[in-house]
Amino acid sequence: MNQLTIISDIHLGSNICQIDKLSKFLDNLETQTLIINGDLFDSWDFRRLRKDHWKILKKLRQISDKIKVIWISGNHDGPAELVSHLIGVEFVDEYIIQSGTKKIIILHGIYLITLSQNIQYLQN
Repeated sequence: MNQLTIISDIHLGSNICQIDKLSKFLDNLETQTLIINGDLFDSWDFRRLRKDHWKILKKLRQISDKIKVIWISGNHDGPAELVSHLIGVEFVDEYIIQSGTKKIIILHGIYLITLSQNIQYLQN
């Protein structure tokens, strides 16, 4: 069993969501902690969610009863605190793990672009 598994950019509600692969992956998941690294949803228009997308949310709820599930904020996730409580996961802006003597920060990639732009601005 893995200690930690990270997935990202699921984009429920979009046509690019690979729902069948995701469903099989979650069915066979063997980990102590699952991190969803941003963009669980494509948008907050829940009318775009198909029935199989709602089933993924149900699976995440069931998984969260057995293992720790962390959902890191992505640029498509908006104010996800309410939904995170419904599916039983912790919603954070970033997550830090310890690997030996090193600390590793996990955050959604879009924020690195913003950080990089801010650093370049400050250097000029």
